[in-house]
Amino acid sequence: SDFLSLCVMAFVFLFRFFSICVIYFFFFLMIRRPPRSTLSSSSAASDVYKRQDGEQSYEGQWQDDAMHGQGTFRYASKAVYEGSWAQNEYQGEGKYTWANGSCYTGSWNANQMHGKGEYIDQNGQRWCGRFYNGVGPGLNAVV
Repeated sequence: SDFLSLCVMAFVFLFRFFSICVIYFFFFLMIRRPPRSTLSSSSAASDVYKRQDGEQSYEGQWQDDAMHGQGTFRYASKAVYEGSWAQNEYQGEGKYTWANGSCYTGSWNANQMHGKGEYIDQNGQRWCGRFYNGVGPGLNAVV
């Protein structure tokens, strides 16, 4: 009974480890890392890189094997981020549009809405104000 429990736990651990390895391989190596032949040897963020992987695509500047500078990422969910990137994170000014049509335009920090911005919900209601680490306490509805 204890041996069987140990075997099941080992199987679950190995399955999770294998799943993480597969996700890492496809997400980081296949989507985020361009083939070396598509970029110049410069590490400046002026190289434009285009890549489509299934229903996801990125077009924009690339630096040191990362999305960096201005670019657009189209997700398989039909969401789109257009704006500034810093080492694979939304950073600076940008616009994120969800698949349902709602969108946020404004400042980003480490992949979170942070700073002055505007959120428009799927019904067209506008909310303006300051966002802090992804949330907008005290936003004002714009009539």
